[in-house]
Amino acid sequence: IGSGGDGLYDFSRLTTDNVERVEVLRGSQSALYGPAAVGGVVQILTQKGQGPLRASLTGEAGGCGFHRSSLGLSGSDRSLRYALQASHLEEQGRSAAEPNASAKLPLEEDGSRANNISSSLGWEPVSFLSLRLIHRYSDSETEIDNAAYDDDPNHTNRAREGLVKGEVSAEFLGGDWTQTLSFSQTRQHLLDLNDKDLDHSTDASRASYQGRRDQFEWRQTLRPLSGHTLTLGFENRQEWGDSLSTYEYLDWWTFLPASSTSQFKEKTQRVNGWYLQDQMAFGERVFLTAGVRADLHDRF
Repeated sequence: IGSGGDGLYDFSRLTTDNVERVEVLRGSQSALYGPAAVGGVVQILTQKGQGPLRASLTGEAGGCGFHRSSLGLSGSDRSLRYALQASHLEEQGRSAAEPNASAKLPLEEDGSRANNISSSLGWEPVSFLSLRLIHRYSDSETEIDNAAYDDDPNHTNRAREGLVKGEVSAEFLGGDWTQTLSFSQTRQHLLDLNDKDLDHSTDASRASYQGRRDQFEWRQTLRPLSGHTLTLGFENRQEWGDSLSTYEYLDWWTFLPASSTSQFKEKTQRVNGWYLQDQMAFGERVFLTAGVRADLHDRF
């Protein structure tokens, strides 16, 4: 996951719905995951359905107007695995601002809401071949204040994000040689809205960002010798991004309403990367990793 353009992600919008486990890979992982992985990698693995059909319905409630509900379905049937999860979370929240005697409006509570849906579908037509499709979509909105002493009743951040990934994997030589082809697409739409109100009668702002990332990867994993795992592959990544922001204010020279606009028109970048890594294990206590990667970036 990551936005098209900068690869950053706001984990406050990520829920654990349909997540099987989270793995933290410490240390540099640049050879396999690119130059942005110099400090480590967090892998979020989607649940795989197994066993007979199971359904779950969950409801939670708490203070500050918090409530959460979710519905899940999962299971498997011979060569087919499936899992689906949908959830809604909402809370009334509290204001982050301190009381201000000069404010015309009382402090308002800053709430949030989030809707999420995720699914996973896997198929193994033969013992050595597997296909998998993963989908995740989130729609969230958070009310915020301008500063510690500036309560704002209508300043909100909104985010819509979607991920689709397809993967084909084949195993040979008893599992000592695995080939994987995958394609994924991530889309992101962010909005920051701050209309006028009684305490901010002359100021208003609106900012939006849209990003997209398409990624294709071919990876091979081989175990030629005991204690050695070789990983080599090719990655092609394309990213698009554009933003627009407007600001309305009162011109203190003319005392007339004025506005300004800043636009970052759509830009595209492409990266082709080749990598090779050898992960070595000496007994159960000593592990070494050596790798090399070359990236061809169309912007540099």
